[in-house]
Amino acid sequence: MRNTYPFVLIMGVLLATGCGAVSAAPPATKSVSTLVASGQPAGTPQRRATADAKAILGDFVPPPGAVRVATRPRLPSGSATVGLNSTAQVDMVGYWRVSGTATALQAWEKAHIARDFAAQDVIVGPPDWSTMYTLPAVPRVLPMREMNVQFYDVGGGMTVIMADAMVSWQPPRPASEVIPASVAAGRRART
Repeated sequence: MRNTYPFVLIMGVLLATGCGAVSAAPPATKSVSTLVASGQPAGTPQRRATADAKAILGDFVPPPGAVRVATRPRLPSGSATVGLNSTAQVDMVGYWRVSGTATALQAWEKAHIARDFAAQDVIVGPPDWSTMYTLPAVPRVLPMREMNVQFYDVGGGMTVIMADAMVSWQPPRPASEVIPASVAAGRRART
């Protein structure tokens, strides 16, 4: 029988050295559904809507090679605009510039959007292509939670992508308009 001690010792040193070189992955950010399901952040519905819009925009994954643009770039004339029909809403917008066709980049985005989102409307261009993604409402707090992702063909093989997180909140109601929790629904008496 051969002496395997040197072999085991060398393998142990290599294994220990290799494990020491592994670094931990950075902690993942909270996804939108986790943020809302955990009840955070506390506070007014408007503050929750603001935090939710920020989280939605943070869930947007730009395609490889995309560069974030600090200000709204010039967009082709005739480009569509989308918004919520609410007086109590928050909008957070980000713009990216990337090479590629608008339609190919839209297809890439659909394949890489977080699973929490459901694709709704698709607006077909030109000059822009858009997909509206929605998240479930948070009852009595955030009735509409959406992200509109638009792709603008700006020429020269370049596309501008706009991600617009839109969240509406339920404004507080005066106590006189709220049915107390102690009231139970009952059946109407027959006459």
